[in-house]
Amino acid sequence: MSPRTVVQLRGGIGNQLFQYAAGCVVARNTGAPLLLDASFIRWEGYRDYALARIGVTEEAHDYDIPVRELSEDDNATAEYARDRFNAEVVREIGHNYHDQLAAAPAGSYLVGSWQSERHFAELTDELRERFGPDRFTGLSLSARAFADEIDAAGRSSVAVHVRRGDYVAVEWAAKLLPPKDVDYYYAAAEMIANAVPRPHYFVFTDDPRWCEQELVLPGPARIVSGDSSDVEDLALIGRCHHAAISNSTFGWWGAWLGERPDSIIVAPKRWFGEPAIPEQDKLPQRWLRV
Repeated sequence: MSPRTVVQLRGGIGNQLFQYAAGCVVARNTGAPLLLDASFIRWEGYRDYALARIGVTEEAHDYDIPVRELSEDDNATAEYARDRFNAEVVREIGHNYHDQLAAAPAGSYLVGSWQSERHFAELTDELRERFGPDRFTGLSLSARAFADEIDAAGRSSVAVHVRRGDYVAVEWAAKLLPPKDVDYYYAAAEMIANAVPRPHYFVFTDDPRWCEQELVLPGPARIVSGDSSDVEDLALIGRCHHAAISNSTFGWWGAWLGERPDSIIVAPKRWFGEPAIPEQDKLPQRWLRV
């Protein structure tokens, strides 16, 4: 079997994009083509394989495997990688940047979240070209209308991404990634308002009712989410010139893909809750923090 670069995918579209970007780095460095292992997503049970919806064409498979055993046993994972892919496991060290991908050999099975721009900095232009907001076609009528509003606002357009959903409803998620409160969103939006004339806020959220009832922003605001799909929301966030995001990889990618040289992007100073996880490489240094 010819060596391949295999990436273990987990989580939603934001997490999958980080893992995919890591795989692209190793595939480019080694010449070993990229294969996406989507088996673990099905086991997690609350997400699906999302990358095909944004134009990823690399081969992806969902194998019938004992995922729980592999998740809890490093030896079982190593055996699985060797037997199925003729690959050796490269497991991410911690949550901060380590120069592992540059040294990963052909025939690597990548396990980790890889949630730092530093892992794939050399692919910045390519990833933004491939997944940037202008690459999304076939928007629904409602999404197209919001795109027109965002374009009309131009450099005054600000995406505000509010993540609640599982951060509120699921106990472990609420501890690990506590949802940001209204004070955070107001402070982030006001930071942008201090630098952007007449900002126009476009709110993207999985909890429109909470935003309607609780969220007050320092300027005109429109709640976008509701009828649009996650892919459309990702494209529309990137279409905005500036962004204030939650502690969510979905918001991270929406802001990052649409970032311009003069964009102001504000993110939470503290991303994680409990347990405390090092996060100094989570956000690009140029982004502002509240």
